Amino acid sequence: MSRPYRRVGGSPSLFRRALLSASVLVLPAMPAAAQDEAPGGVAAGGALRLPTLEISARPETATGRVEGYVANRSRSGTKTDTPILETPQSISIVTSDQMEERNVDTVAEALRYTAGAQVEGFGYDPRYDQIILRGFDLTTFADFRDNLRQPQGGGLALWRDDPYSLERIDIIRGPASVLYGQSSPGGLINKVTKRPLEVARNQAQIEVGNHSRYQGKFDLSGPLDEDGELLYRVVTLGRLSETPRDGSEHDDRLLFAPSFTWRPNEDTTLTFLASYMNFRVEPAPGVFVSPTGSVSHRWVGDAEFNKHQQDQWGVGYEFAHAFNDAVTVRQNLRYQDVDLTARYLSSAGLVDPDGSVIDRTAFLVEDNLYIFSVDNQVELQADTGPLAHTIIAGVDYQRMLNTFKLGSGPGPTLDLDSPDYRQDVVTPDININDRQLVSDQAGLYIQDQVAWGGWRLTGGLRQDVSRIDTNNRLTGLKDNRDDDKLTGRAGLLYLFESGFAPYVSYATSFFPVAGETAEGEPFEPTTGRQYEAGLKYQPPGWNTILTASLFDIKQKNVETDDPASDNMLDTIQEGEITSRGLELEAVASLANGLNLQASYTYQDVEITESNNGDEGNRPAGIPEHMAAIWADYTVPEGRLAGIGGGAGVRYMGSSFGTNAHDGNNEESYTLVDAEIHYEWRGYRLAVNADNLLDKDYVQIKDGFSYRAPGRTVIASLGVTW
Repeated sequence: MSRPYRRVGGSPSLFRRALLSASVLVLPAMPAAAQDEAPGGVAAGGALRLPTLEISARPETATGRVEGYVANRSRSGTKTDTPILETPQSISIVTSDQMEERNVDTVAEALRYTAGAQVEGFGYDPRYDQIILRGFDLTTFADFRDNLRQPQGGGLALWRDDPYSLERIDIIRGPASVLYGQSSPGGLINKVTKRPLEVARNQAQIEVGNHSRYQGKFDLSGPLDEDGELLYRVVTLGRLSETPRDGSEHDDRLLFAPSFTWRPNEDTTLTFLASYMNFRVEPAPGVFVSPTGSVSHRWVGDAEFNKHQQDQWGVGYEFAHAFNDAVTVRQNLRYQDVDLTARYLSSAGLVDPDGSVIDRTAFLVEDNLYIFSVDNQVELQADTGPLAHTIIAGVDYQRMLNTFKLGSGPGPTLDLDSPDYRQDVVTPDININDRQLVSDQAGLYIQDQVAWGGWRLTGGLRQDVSRIDTNNRLTGLKDNRDDDKLTGRAGLLYLFESGFAPYVSYATSFFPVAGETAEGEPFEPTTGRQYEAGLKYQPPGWNTILTASLFDIKQKNVETDDPASDNMLDTIQEGEITSRGLELEAVASLANGLNLQASYTYQDVEITESNNGDEGNRPAGIPEHMAAIWADYTVPEGRLAGIGGGAGVRYMGSSFGTNAHDGNNEESYTLVDAEIHYEWRGYRLAVNADNLLDKDYVQIKDGFSYRAPGRTVIASLGVTW
């Protein structure tokens, strides 16, 4: 087994405008591609004498930059820097080159071509990254950054990450509670932050697109001293944009993410990471579905009233120290803060069942979310006879506080035949809920990765203790919930010299549930287990990874109706969901200039136990089939060198609109994406088009329909030096 790698040796609006203006001014002045011109001398006879140039390839790491589409190592699956080919688990990596070539705007867009990942299932919604993996939601249950959990509350506030701040996105399929605690049985997303670089690398880019989009961004990094003891990185982005919505006005974003690394010696590294992002969406998206089931594609909000504005910031550090070649200690710590203010208008039903005028309800949301996370680890390299061990043991802790305030009141009616999206709307007072939720979780885990010849065995156990305290400050009611859970996993893989690596694995998960039954019994955590078998293949000498995996997941203790209660809101935990399927994925970066990503997913997701009358049905919004392929080619040499382009096709199978299968269903659809680009001396000019054919489709969930975005075209000019 390869040993883990150890590193060595004014106002927001004014700031946005300043950043965009600076982009326009700076780009033309940037130097051409970085070309070192070492000073030489003239020898006797006039011959030019050049200095000796030593070139050494830097090893790939699990957190560093990857050239091309293929990442070979990951820390997300094992919390150690391990080759993906030697990990008995299904893992996909979206590299920064993939994100840059497709010019993705959200994390969800970055996952569009990844096996098993269903994104944007609620149509166009720039407020959230909607991600479902193997039929289970990850957005609110399994979002991580740098191996620490991101803020996830019970309201509308969720931490957002701009993909430009990320070096890569790791997709871990299947239960991962053994290392991360409470999580989704479908897997998790771990976003890896851009860190300071040892060798200077700078980038600047401006973008212009339809929907009045203007964006500028910078990524500056390198050493601060000659010895490389101090490194820095600054990532910034500013955007002014509208959205493809009725009454659309704003989809604006501001990002500032500095980081700093101190390496006092070859055994110690301390990296500080910070970020701030502000974004606003005005108005917020939404559509109306009549009680008769006919879909009206009219928006039911108001251009002056609806808004979604969020401020978020986070700060933390990563510390690592190697006592010797065998023992390394690490501590990762972070604090994050999310403040959200939102106003919405929602349909309250038709005034006249035969007419087109609807009642509306106005909502005000104030949602504040805070989370503190720390993970302490000890890694040990040891041999016992012919067995090589990589053992990691750790203790992690997280504390999350969510204060959620909600108010509602009557809103003006809306005529769907002749809508007026600029009416007087009274902002309601906070009068429905005022809830404070505190969640604590502490976990003790241990994992051993064993190598013997071609065999790779990974096993681990974790004990968690969690507590959820809920305080309704309007009613004075309090609810406390304590849970403890033991989770584990085991995986076995054999690595053939030919590059084939078959594997099998078993893993479990859990997630605490707030609330109680009608009898006052607190809910148990939902639990999950997965069996997985797969085959990985990396042809020797090829920068390619092919993966096939079969999985069987079962989630228990799912909430379902309480048949003994007359209150439709009362639930008991007798529900169960199973998910079985096949995933195929290919990722390649070839020497001839071709980059490729392709995937196919078959998933049989079923409600296997329920009191809701939907037992045996497929859950709403979950398709059986998904497929995608993206290819990009750049002419590597000759007169046409640097000219290239790419195209992609995404297929999403049909799904049901409700769990009961009694409403409108979502039809299958196929989307086409494309891009063209030209690269010359560090400059890159590109035009990207999503939904190139402007396919109009509707996504239906739980009786509501959501409009997907139309065609988006963005032209960009960037330089790297």
